[in-house]
Amino acid sequence: MHEWKLTIPGPIEIKKLEGYSSQYFDLNAEKEMCFHLDASEKGATTNAHFVRSELRHLPNWLVTETHALSAEVRAVSHLKPDKVTVVQIHGITEDKKDAPPLLRLALNSGDLYAIIKTTPERQPEDKVLLVKGLGTSWVKIDVLVEAAQLKISINGVEKVSHALPYWKFMNYFKAGCYPQAVEGTADVMFRKLTAR
Repeated sequence: MHEWKLTIPGPIEIKKLEGYSSQYFDLNAEKEMCFHLDASEKGATTNAHFVRSELRHLPNWLVTETHALSAEVRAVSHLKPDKVTVVQIHGITEDKKDAPPLLRLALNSGDLYAIIKTTPERQPEDKVLLVKGLGTSWVKIDVLVEAAQLKISINGVEKVSHALPYWKFMNYFKAGCYPQAVEGTADVMFRKLTAR
C-alpha cells in the first residue's frame, strides 16, 4: 500500500497505511478493505462539498500513457440522496491544482453508473448505466486508459470505449467511499484493488 494515501474527514491524510484502522477505514475478518462514512460529518477537502474516506493512488499520469485499475467492490448505502462514488480518475493540473474528475464510477440507488467528462470543463458529462439493480452485490470493475482511450469492463464485459483527445490534464486513480450526499451512512468494501 506504499503507492496509496488515505483521506478521511478533517480532512486528514494518512500516508502510513500498514496497520492503520479507524472508524473510517479498516480490514474486516475476511481481509476486505472497508470504508465507512456518515455523510453528515464536517471536514470535506478543498473544493469539495462532501466528506470522503478514499484512497488516492500517488502516481500522476497522462491519458496518452497506459494505466489500469482493477477492483472488486460492493456498497451498502443508506444515503439521502442515495449516491456514492467508489472509483475515480481525477484530474490535476501541472502546477498541482485541482482539475475535474475525468471519470466517476458511482452507485445511484443501487444502479452502477460511469460519469465521464466530455470536455475539460466541469460540465458537460456523459452518464452511462453499467449495471441495473446491483444493490449490495459484488461487482468486478476494470478501468483501462491507453493511447487516449478509456475502456471500462464490468464482470469481464466491456461496457465503455470512449476517446479522450480533449483531455490534457494529468490524472490519478481514487477508490473508496465518496458520498454525493450530506445525510445518511455508507459502507464500501473492496476485496481486490490494484492500480498501475
